[in-house]
Amino acid sequence: MSITTIFLYIIYSIILFILLEVINNKYKINKIDYIVLSLIYLIIISGISSTRTTNIFLVIIIEFLLRIFYVNNIEEHSFIKIHKDILITYLITIISAYFLNIYYINKVDNIFPEPNELKIIIWLCIIIFIYKELKNNINKNINIDKYINKDNIIKYKEEYIITEYAKYKNEYYNLINSKHKELIPIIYSIIIYENYHKSKVKRKIDNLLFKINSKERKLGIAQVISNKLITDEESIDILTNKLELIYNKISKKKNIDNISKEIIKNYYPNNYDNIINIYNKIIEFNKK
Repeated sequence: MSITTIFLYIIYSIILFILLEVINNKYKINKIDYIVLSLIYLIIISGISSTRTTNIFLVIIIEFLLRIFYVNNIEEHSFIKIHKDILITYLITIISAYFLNIYYINKVDNIFPEPNELKIIIWLCIIIFIYKELKNNINKNINIDKYINKDNIIKYKEEYIITEYAKYKNEYYNLINSKHKELIPIIYSIIIYENYHKSKVKRKIDNLLFKINSKERKLGIAQVISNKLITDEESIDILTNKLELIYNKISKKKNIDNISKEIIKNYYPNNYDNIINIYNKIIEFNKK
């Protein structure tokens, strides 16, 4: 295998990684979608590639390695701990790509279909499109789970939450403090949630963008909206002050069963389920 071929495979892998990220962020693809999209991509690049495609299934393996690097170093998560459930998906994809490579791509002279074959494929696509449209219309009319999107609830794993909690407790123990002790586990919960979605590397990129355009945005480890550049520590201070204001407001109300849950609901109405999931695990851990 030549250096040129290896270089092209790496480029193809980067493009596949970006495509899957964009599609997943927009449509939340499932494991079957991931496998199918990866194989379709492999077929397309085999058809347009000017180099030998004898081992083009390696593109899938390289993309897998890129994803591990991205998760571990850019998102700053442990791939094995957080994403080990998709290892089977990758294994199936790699095996499928290998057989596709050996028994189809390497056996044909022209990857793309001939005009007569293309006519059949077009009609199959039309039939599938009509079927999907009819199915979607039926589902809309009978309101099946119309307003339920279970994928929005992040299923944090206890091991990850407790590990992050211990890390931040050691790092910010002197900083995270309040006269209202109920707020302390809430602050840790928000920091864990926000850092999961916006790692240190991504926050540095945000800081760089802020220096360029000075546009108000979420900054710091606590991801608070700011119109000036702030550190992680300053973002925690701002978060603490905001939560204390909410606490003072809610504490005046009567018939509050759980003030901590009310504070979370008030601060994070759209992400209440995610934050309360982390909060509950921290509370359970502290009781041990």
